[in-house]
Amino acid sequence: MKYRRKPIAPEVVDAFQVTAARSSSCAEWPEWLCRLKREGNFRIGEFAFSIGQDVSLRGYGDFNDWILRDADGKVSICECNVFEAMYEPMEGNE
Repeated sequence: MKYRRKPIAPEVVDAFQVTAARSSSCAEWPEWLCRLKREGNFRIGEFAFSIGQDVSLRGYGDFNDWILRDADGKVSICECNVFEAMYEPMEGNE
């Protein structure tokens, strides 16, 4: 038998794409990500980044992956190709 995934209700998330160019300065980062870094829950290495295990099931990501924060404040990492397949910008977005 074949199955089709049921449509799900649209979920609005805050999202930030971590790139090598954006990794050296917090200037372009959203406030919630800067706060995670100050608290020691977000670290950037030479080729990847990590989020403390207390805020994410998948606690690491590669550059170009996205960091998401849902309506409840839960932070997670989403691979770039998955993000592009599942999310689209909202109108009036900054």
